[in-house]
Amino acid sequence: MAQIKIVDPAQATGKSKELLTALQNSIKSVPNLAKVLANSPAALKAWMEFDSALNKGSLNAKLRQEIALAVGQKNGCEYCVSAHTAIGKFAGLTDQQILDSRQGRGTSPKDTAALTFARELVEERGEVPASRIQALRDQGFTDGEIAEIVAHVALNIFTNYFNIALDVDVDFPRVALDEVANIPFLITSIGMIVMLLWAGSYKMTAPGAEGIVPLVSNSPLIWWHFKLFGPYIGSDIIGLTEIAAAILIIAGYVKPKAGIIGGFIGTLMFFTTSTMILSTPGAIISVPGIHPMRYMSFLGLFLFKDVISLGACFYLISYFGRKAILSENQSQ
Repeated sequence: MAQIKIVDPAQATGKSKELLTALQNSIKSVPNLAKVLANSPAALKAWMEFDSALNKGSLNAKLRQEIALAVGQKNGCEYCVSAHTAIGKFAGLTDQQILDSRQGRGTSPKDTAALTFARELVEERGEVPASRIQALRDQGFTDGEIAEIVAHVALNIFTNYFNIALDVDVDFPRVALDEVANIPFLITSIGMIVMLLWAGSYKMTAPGAEGIVPLVSNSPLIWWHFKLFGPYIGSDIIGLTEIAAAILIIAGYVKPKAGIIGGFIGTLMFFTTSTMILSTPGAIISVPGIHPMRYMSFLGLFLFKDVISLGACFYLISYFGRKAILSENQSQ
């Protein structure tokens, strides 16, 4: 529900009524974005004139919508992605092209270069290297068209932030932000789930428990664990903890807060195991004839993968955290 008043065009007065009437006559409808902007005639006029001016620019309608979809997806604006999905279809974009645009893939190499640039503008807050500008020129964009790409990004950032901040009700066919497959997340999360389930279940066997005795016993952080519980029960506890983390990450697909907890458990585990590179005998070795160079043994390399897993858990916490915030905002 919008955080400020939605102005009914029939009840509007003064400059707001004049602008809403002009919008109705122009596009045959008045979206909720305009109705909320109408609380300020100056804000409504700024948006309408900015949008109108760029619509008369040199970028074609398809590319304008591709940019809007890419920026809206990047900023997490469900209203804008829903709106430009509908508008994009009128501009001639297919369903697949709309999905591709949201991921920064255009209908041509030239359009893809524009979308890549637009997404980087959002990510880097405008601080893009000169090489990115040259990449656009290499694809045939003129300086005027490059200026318009930046202007379109700015226009869409304004509408994105306005709709997100004021929680404007979506009055287009609703499109979920997560309809686009996030390949890096899927690879990271599924890989983490498989590893935790497999490793956790193996630690609950006798060979698995015996295999981690030198790792745990020499750890400055959890050496006490096997002293307190013994190697078999202690290994069962570690295995169950890993399995619980995997289950929580799986639950995170539906309940993001569960995924945050699973990622946090993984962070604690992998931070602990990462330190074992330094504490486990035989993890770092010297090679005869090569001095003073020291190397990680196969055992050390096995442990080093937990440094990468630690980073993956931080990524999962960040991803599920953003999902949790979006979910809470939508439920309010």
